[in-house]
Order: sequence, then C-alpha cells, then structure tokens
Amino acid sequence: MRGINTLYTDIFDQSKESKPKAGKGRSSHLHKARNEALVSRYFYYGNFFDRKLNYEFIIKKVATEFYLSPVTVPEIIEANYNILVTLKKEQPTIKFFKDKWPHLVW
Repeated sequence: MRGINTLYTDIFDQSKESKPKAGKGRSSHLHKARNEALVSRYFYYGNFFDRKLNYEFIIKKVATEFYLSPVTVPEIIEANYNILVTLKKEQPTIKFFKDKWPHLVW
C-alpha cells in the first residue's frame, strides 16, 4: 500500500505489543446468527403470513432477503433443522420475532 511507512509505521511505535490478528474467513458467530434468522424467517412465512405461501415462493423470498441462491436456502434450513423443530414446538408469536430481530419487518 502506498504511503504505509509514512502514514503508519513511521508514526506509531511498532515495539508495543500488538493485538492478535483475527482469523481469516467467515465468522462462525455471524454465520450462526444469520442461519437462525433465516430459519425463523422461513417459519414465519410458512405460519404467519397473510396468505398461505407455497414452498417455492417462500424459498425464493428468503433467498432474496438474505442474498443467497434459492438452492442454498434449503441446505441451510436442513443443516439447522433443530431450530425449525424448536420453533414448531414452542409456537412463538410474531412479537417474539419482532423482539429478536427488530431490523426485519415481521
């Protein structure tokens, strides 16, 4: 990067202990949170939406919302099937989803 010696190395003392580098790649914590929200959204569309939606429409809608391929969404749902079973068992209200993910329109 141009100017790195002038802008950083020459200004800041490098002898101090530096922070450990973060691992490269995807954050497993963020991945897990995204998958939980995705499965919840799938559950919502199947149970609470104004009109009954068919499977293909729900998959396409969730794929669009999470910027994923319609092929990837069922794979994520299957990998996180335990979350779906828990939602079915607990039958949460829309308020639960609004409180947990307030940035989404429920």
